[in-house]
Amino acid sequence: MDGDTNQTKSRTALFRPAVPTLNAFSPGDDSALWAVRAKKLLQDTPPEHLGQCLLPLLDDDATRQFLATGVPILSGPDIIWPALEELFARCEMAPAFFEKFSERRQHLAESVDEYAACLRVLATKAYPKASREVLDEHILRRFTMGISDPKTKEDFLLNMPTSLQVALLRARKLEACREALRQLPNETIAAIQPAVFKPQPSRMPSVSYLGPQPYCRYCRKFGRKA
Repeated sequence: MDGDTNQTKSRTALFRPAVPTLNAFSPGDDSALWAVRAKKLLQDTPPEHLGQCLLPLLDDDATRQFLATGVPILSGPDIIWPALEELFARCEMAPAFFEKFSERRQHLAESVDEYAACLRVLATKAYPKASREVLDEHILRRFTMGISDPKTKEDFLLNMPTSLQVALLRARKLEACREALRQLPNETIAAIQPAVFKPQPSRMPSVSYLGPQPYCRYCRKFGRKA
């Protein structure tokens, strides 16, 4: 009886369940489902080796994004897993943030700097893989289209800014002018605006006909017809 028991224990000790293979995670996959399977697969991994064992479970694109976060590979599970969840959740939510970004317009009580800052937050989530240069191009396009002040929008249409920095500089100047006008009394504004928008007189001197001149040879020759 003891011999049978020992043989059973020996077979049990040698038995190892087959570990299911896990497809490499790619941005856009179901990160929650992947995380459950990855945690199950790596549950016996020493904490200091988690990052090294985790990288082979990410595809090249996901690995680059994870390394770009700056989280050290030797970090423990309490740091690595939350970082991954936050990173890849942004990829899954990108379409929703893209819609918000595309429809975002400047609010009336919002400064141009506040509007640009909000656009940057939305653009970062709407385009999680884009470089800073590409993000600035998207923000510039949305900024010029969504600005609320008609004069600023007209200024942009007449002379499209070449960069987000240029657009912000011009928008700040026009915003400061509007704010300065609001500080003035209504009588002063009424006096300033006609002067500002009054058509400029022609600089060509007016020439009046003086009639025939006695010392002009053309006048002596042609008389009144001169």
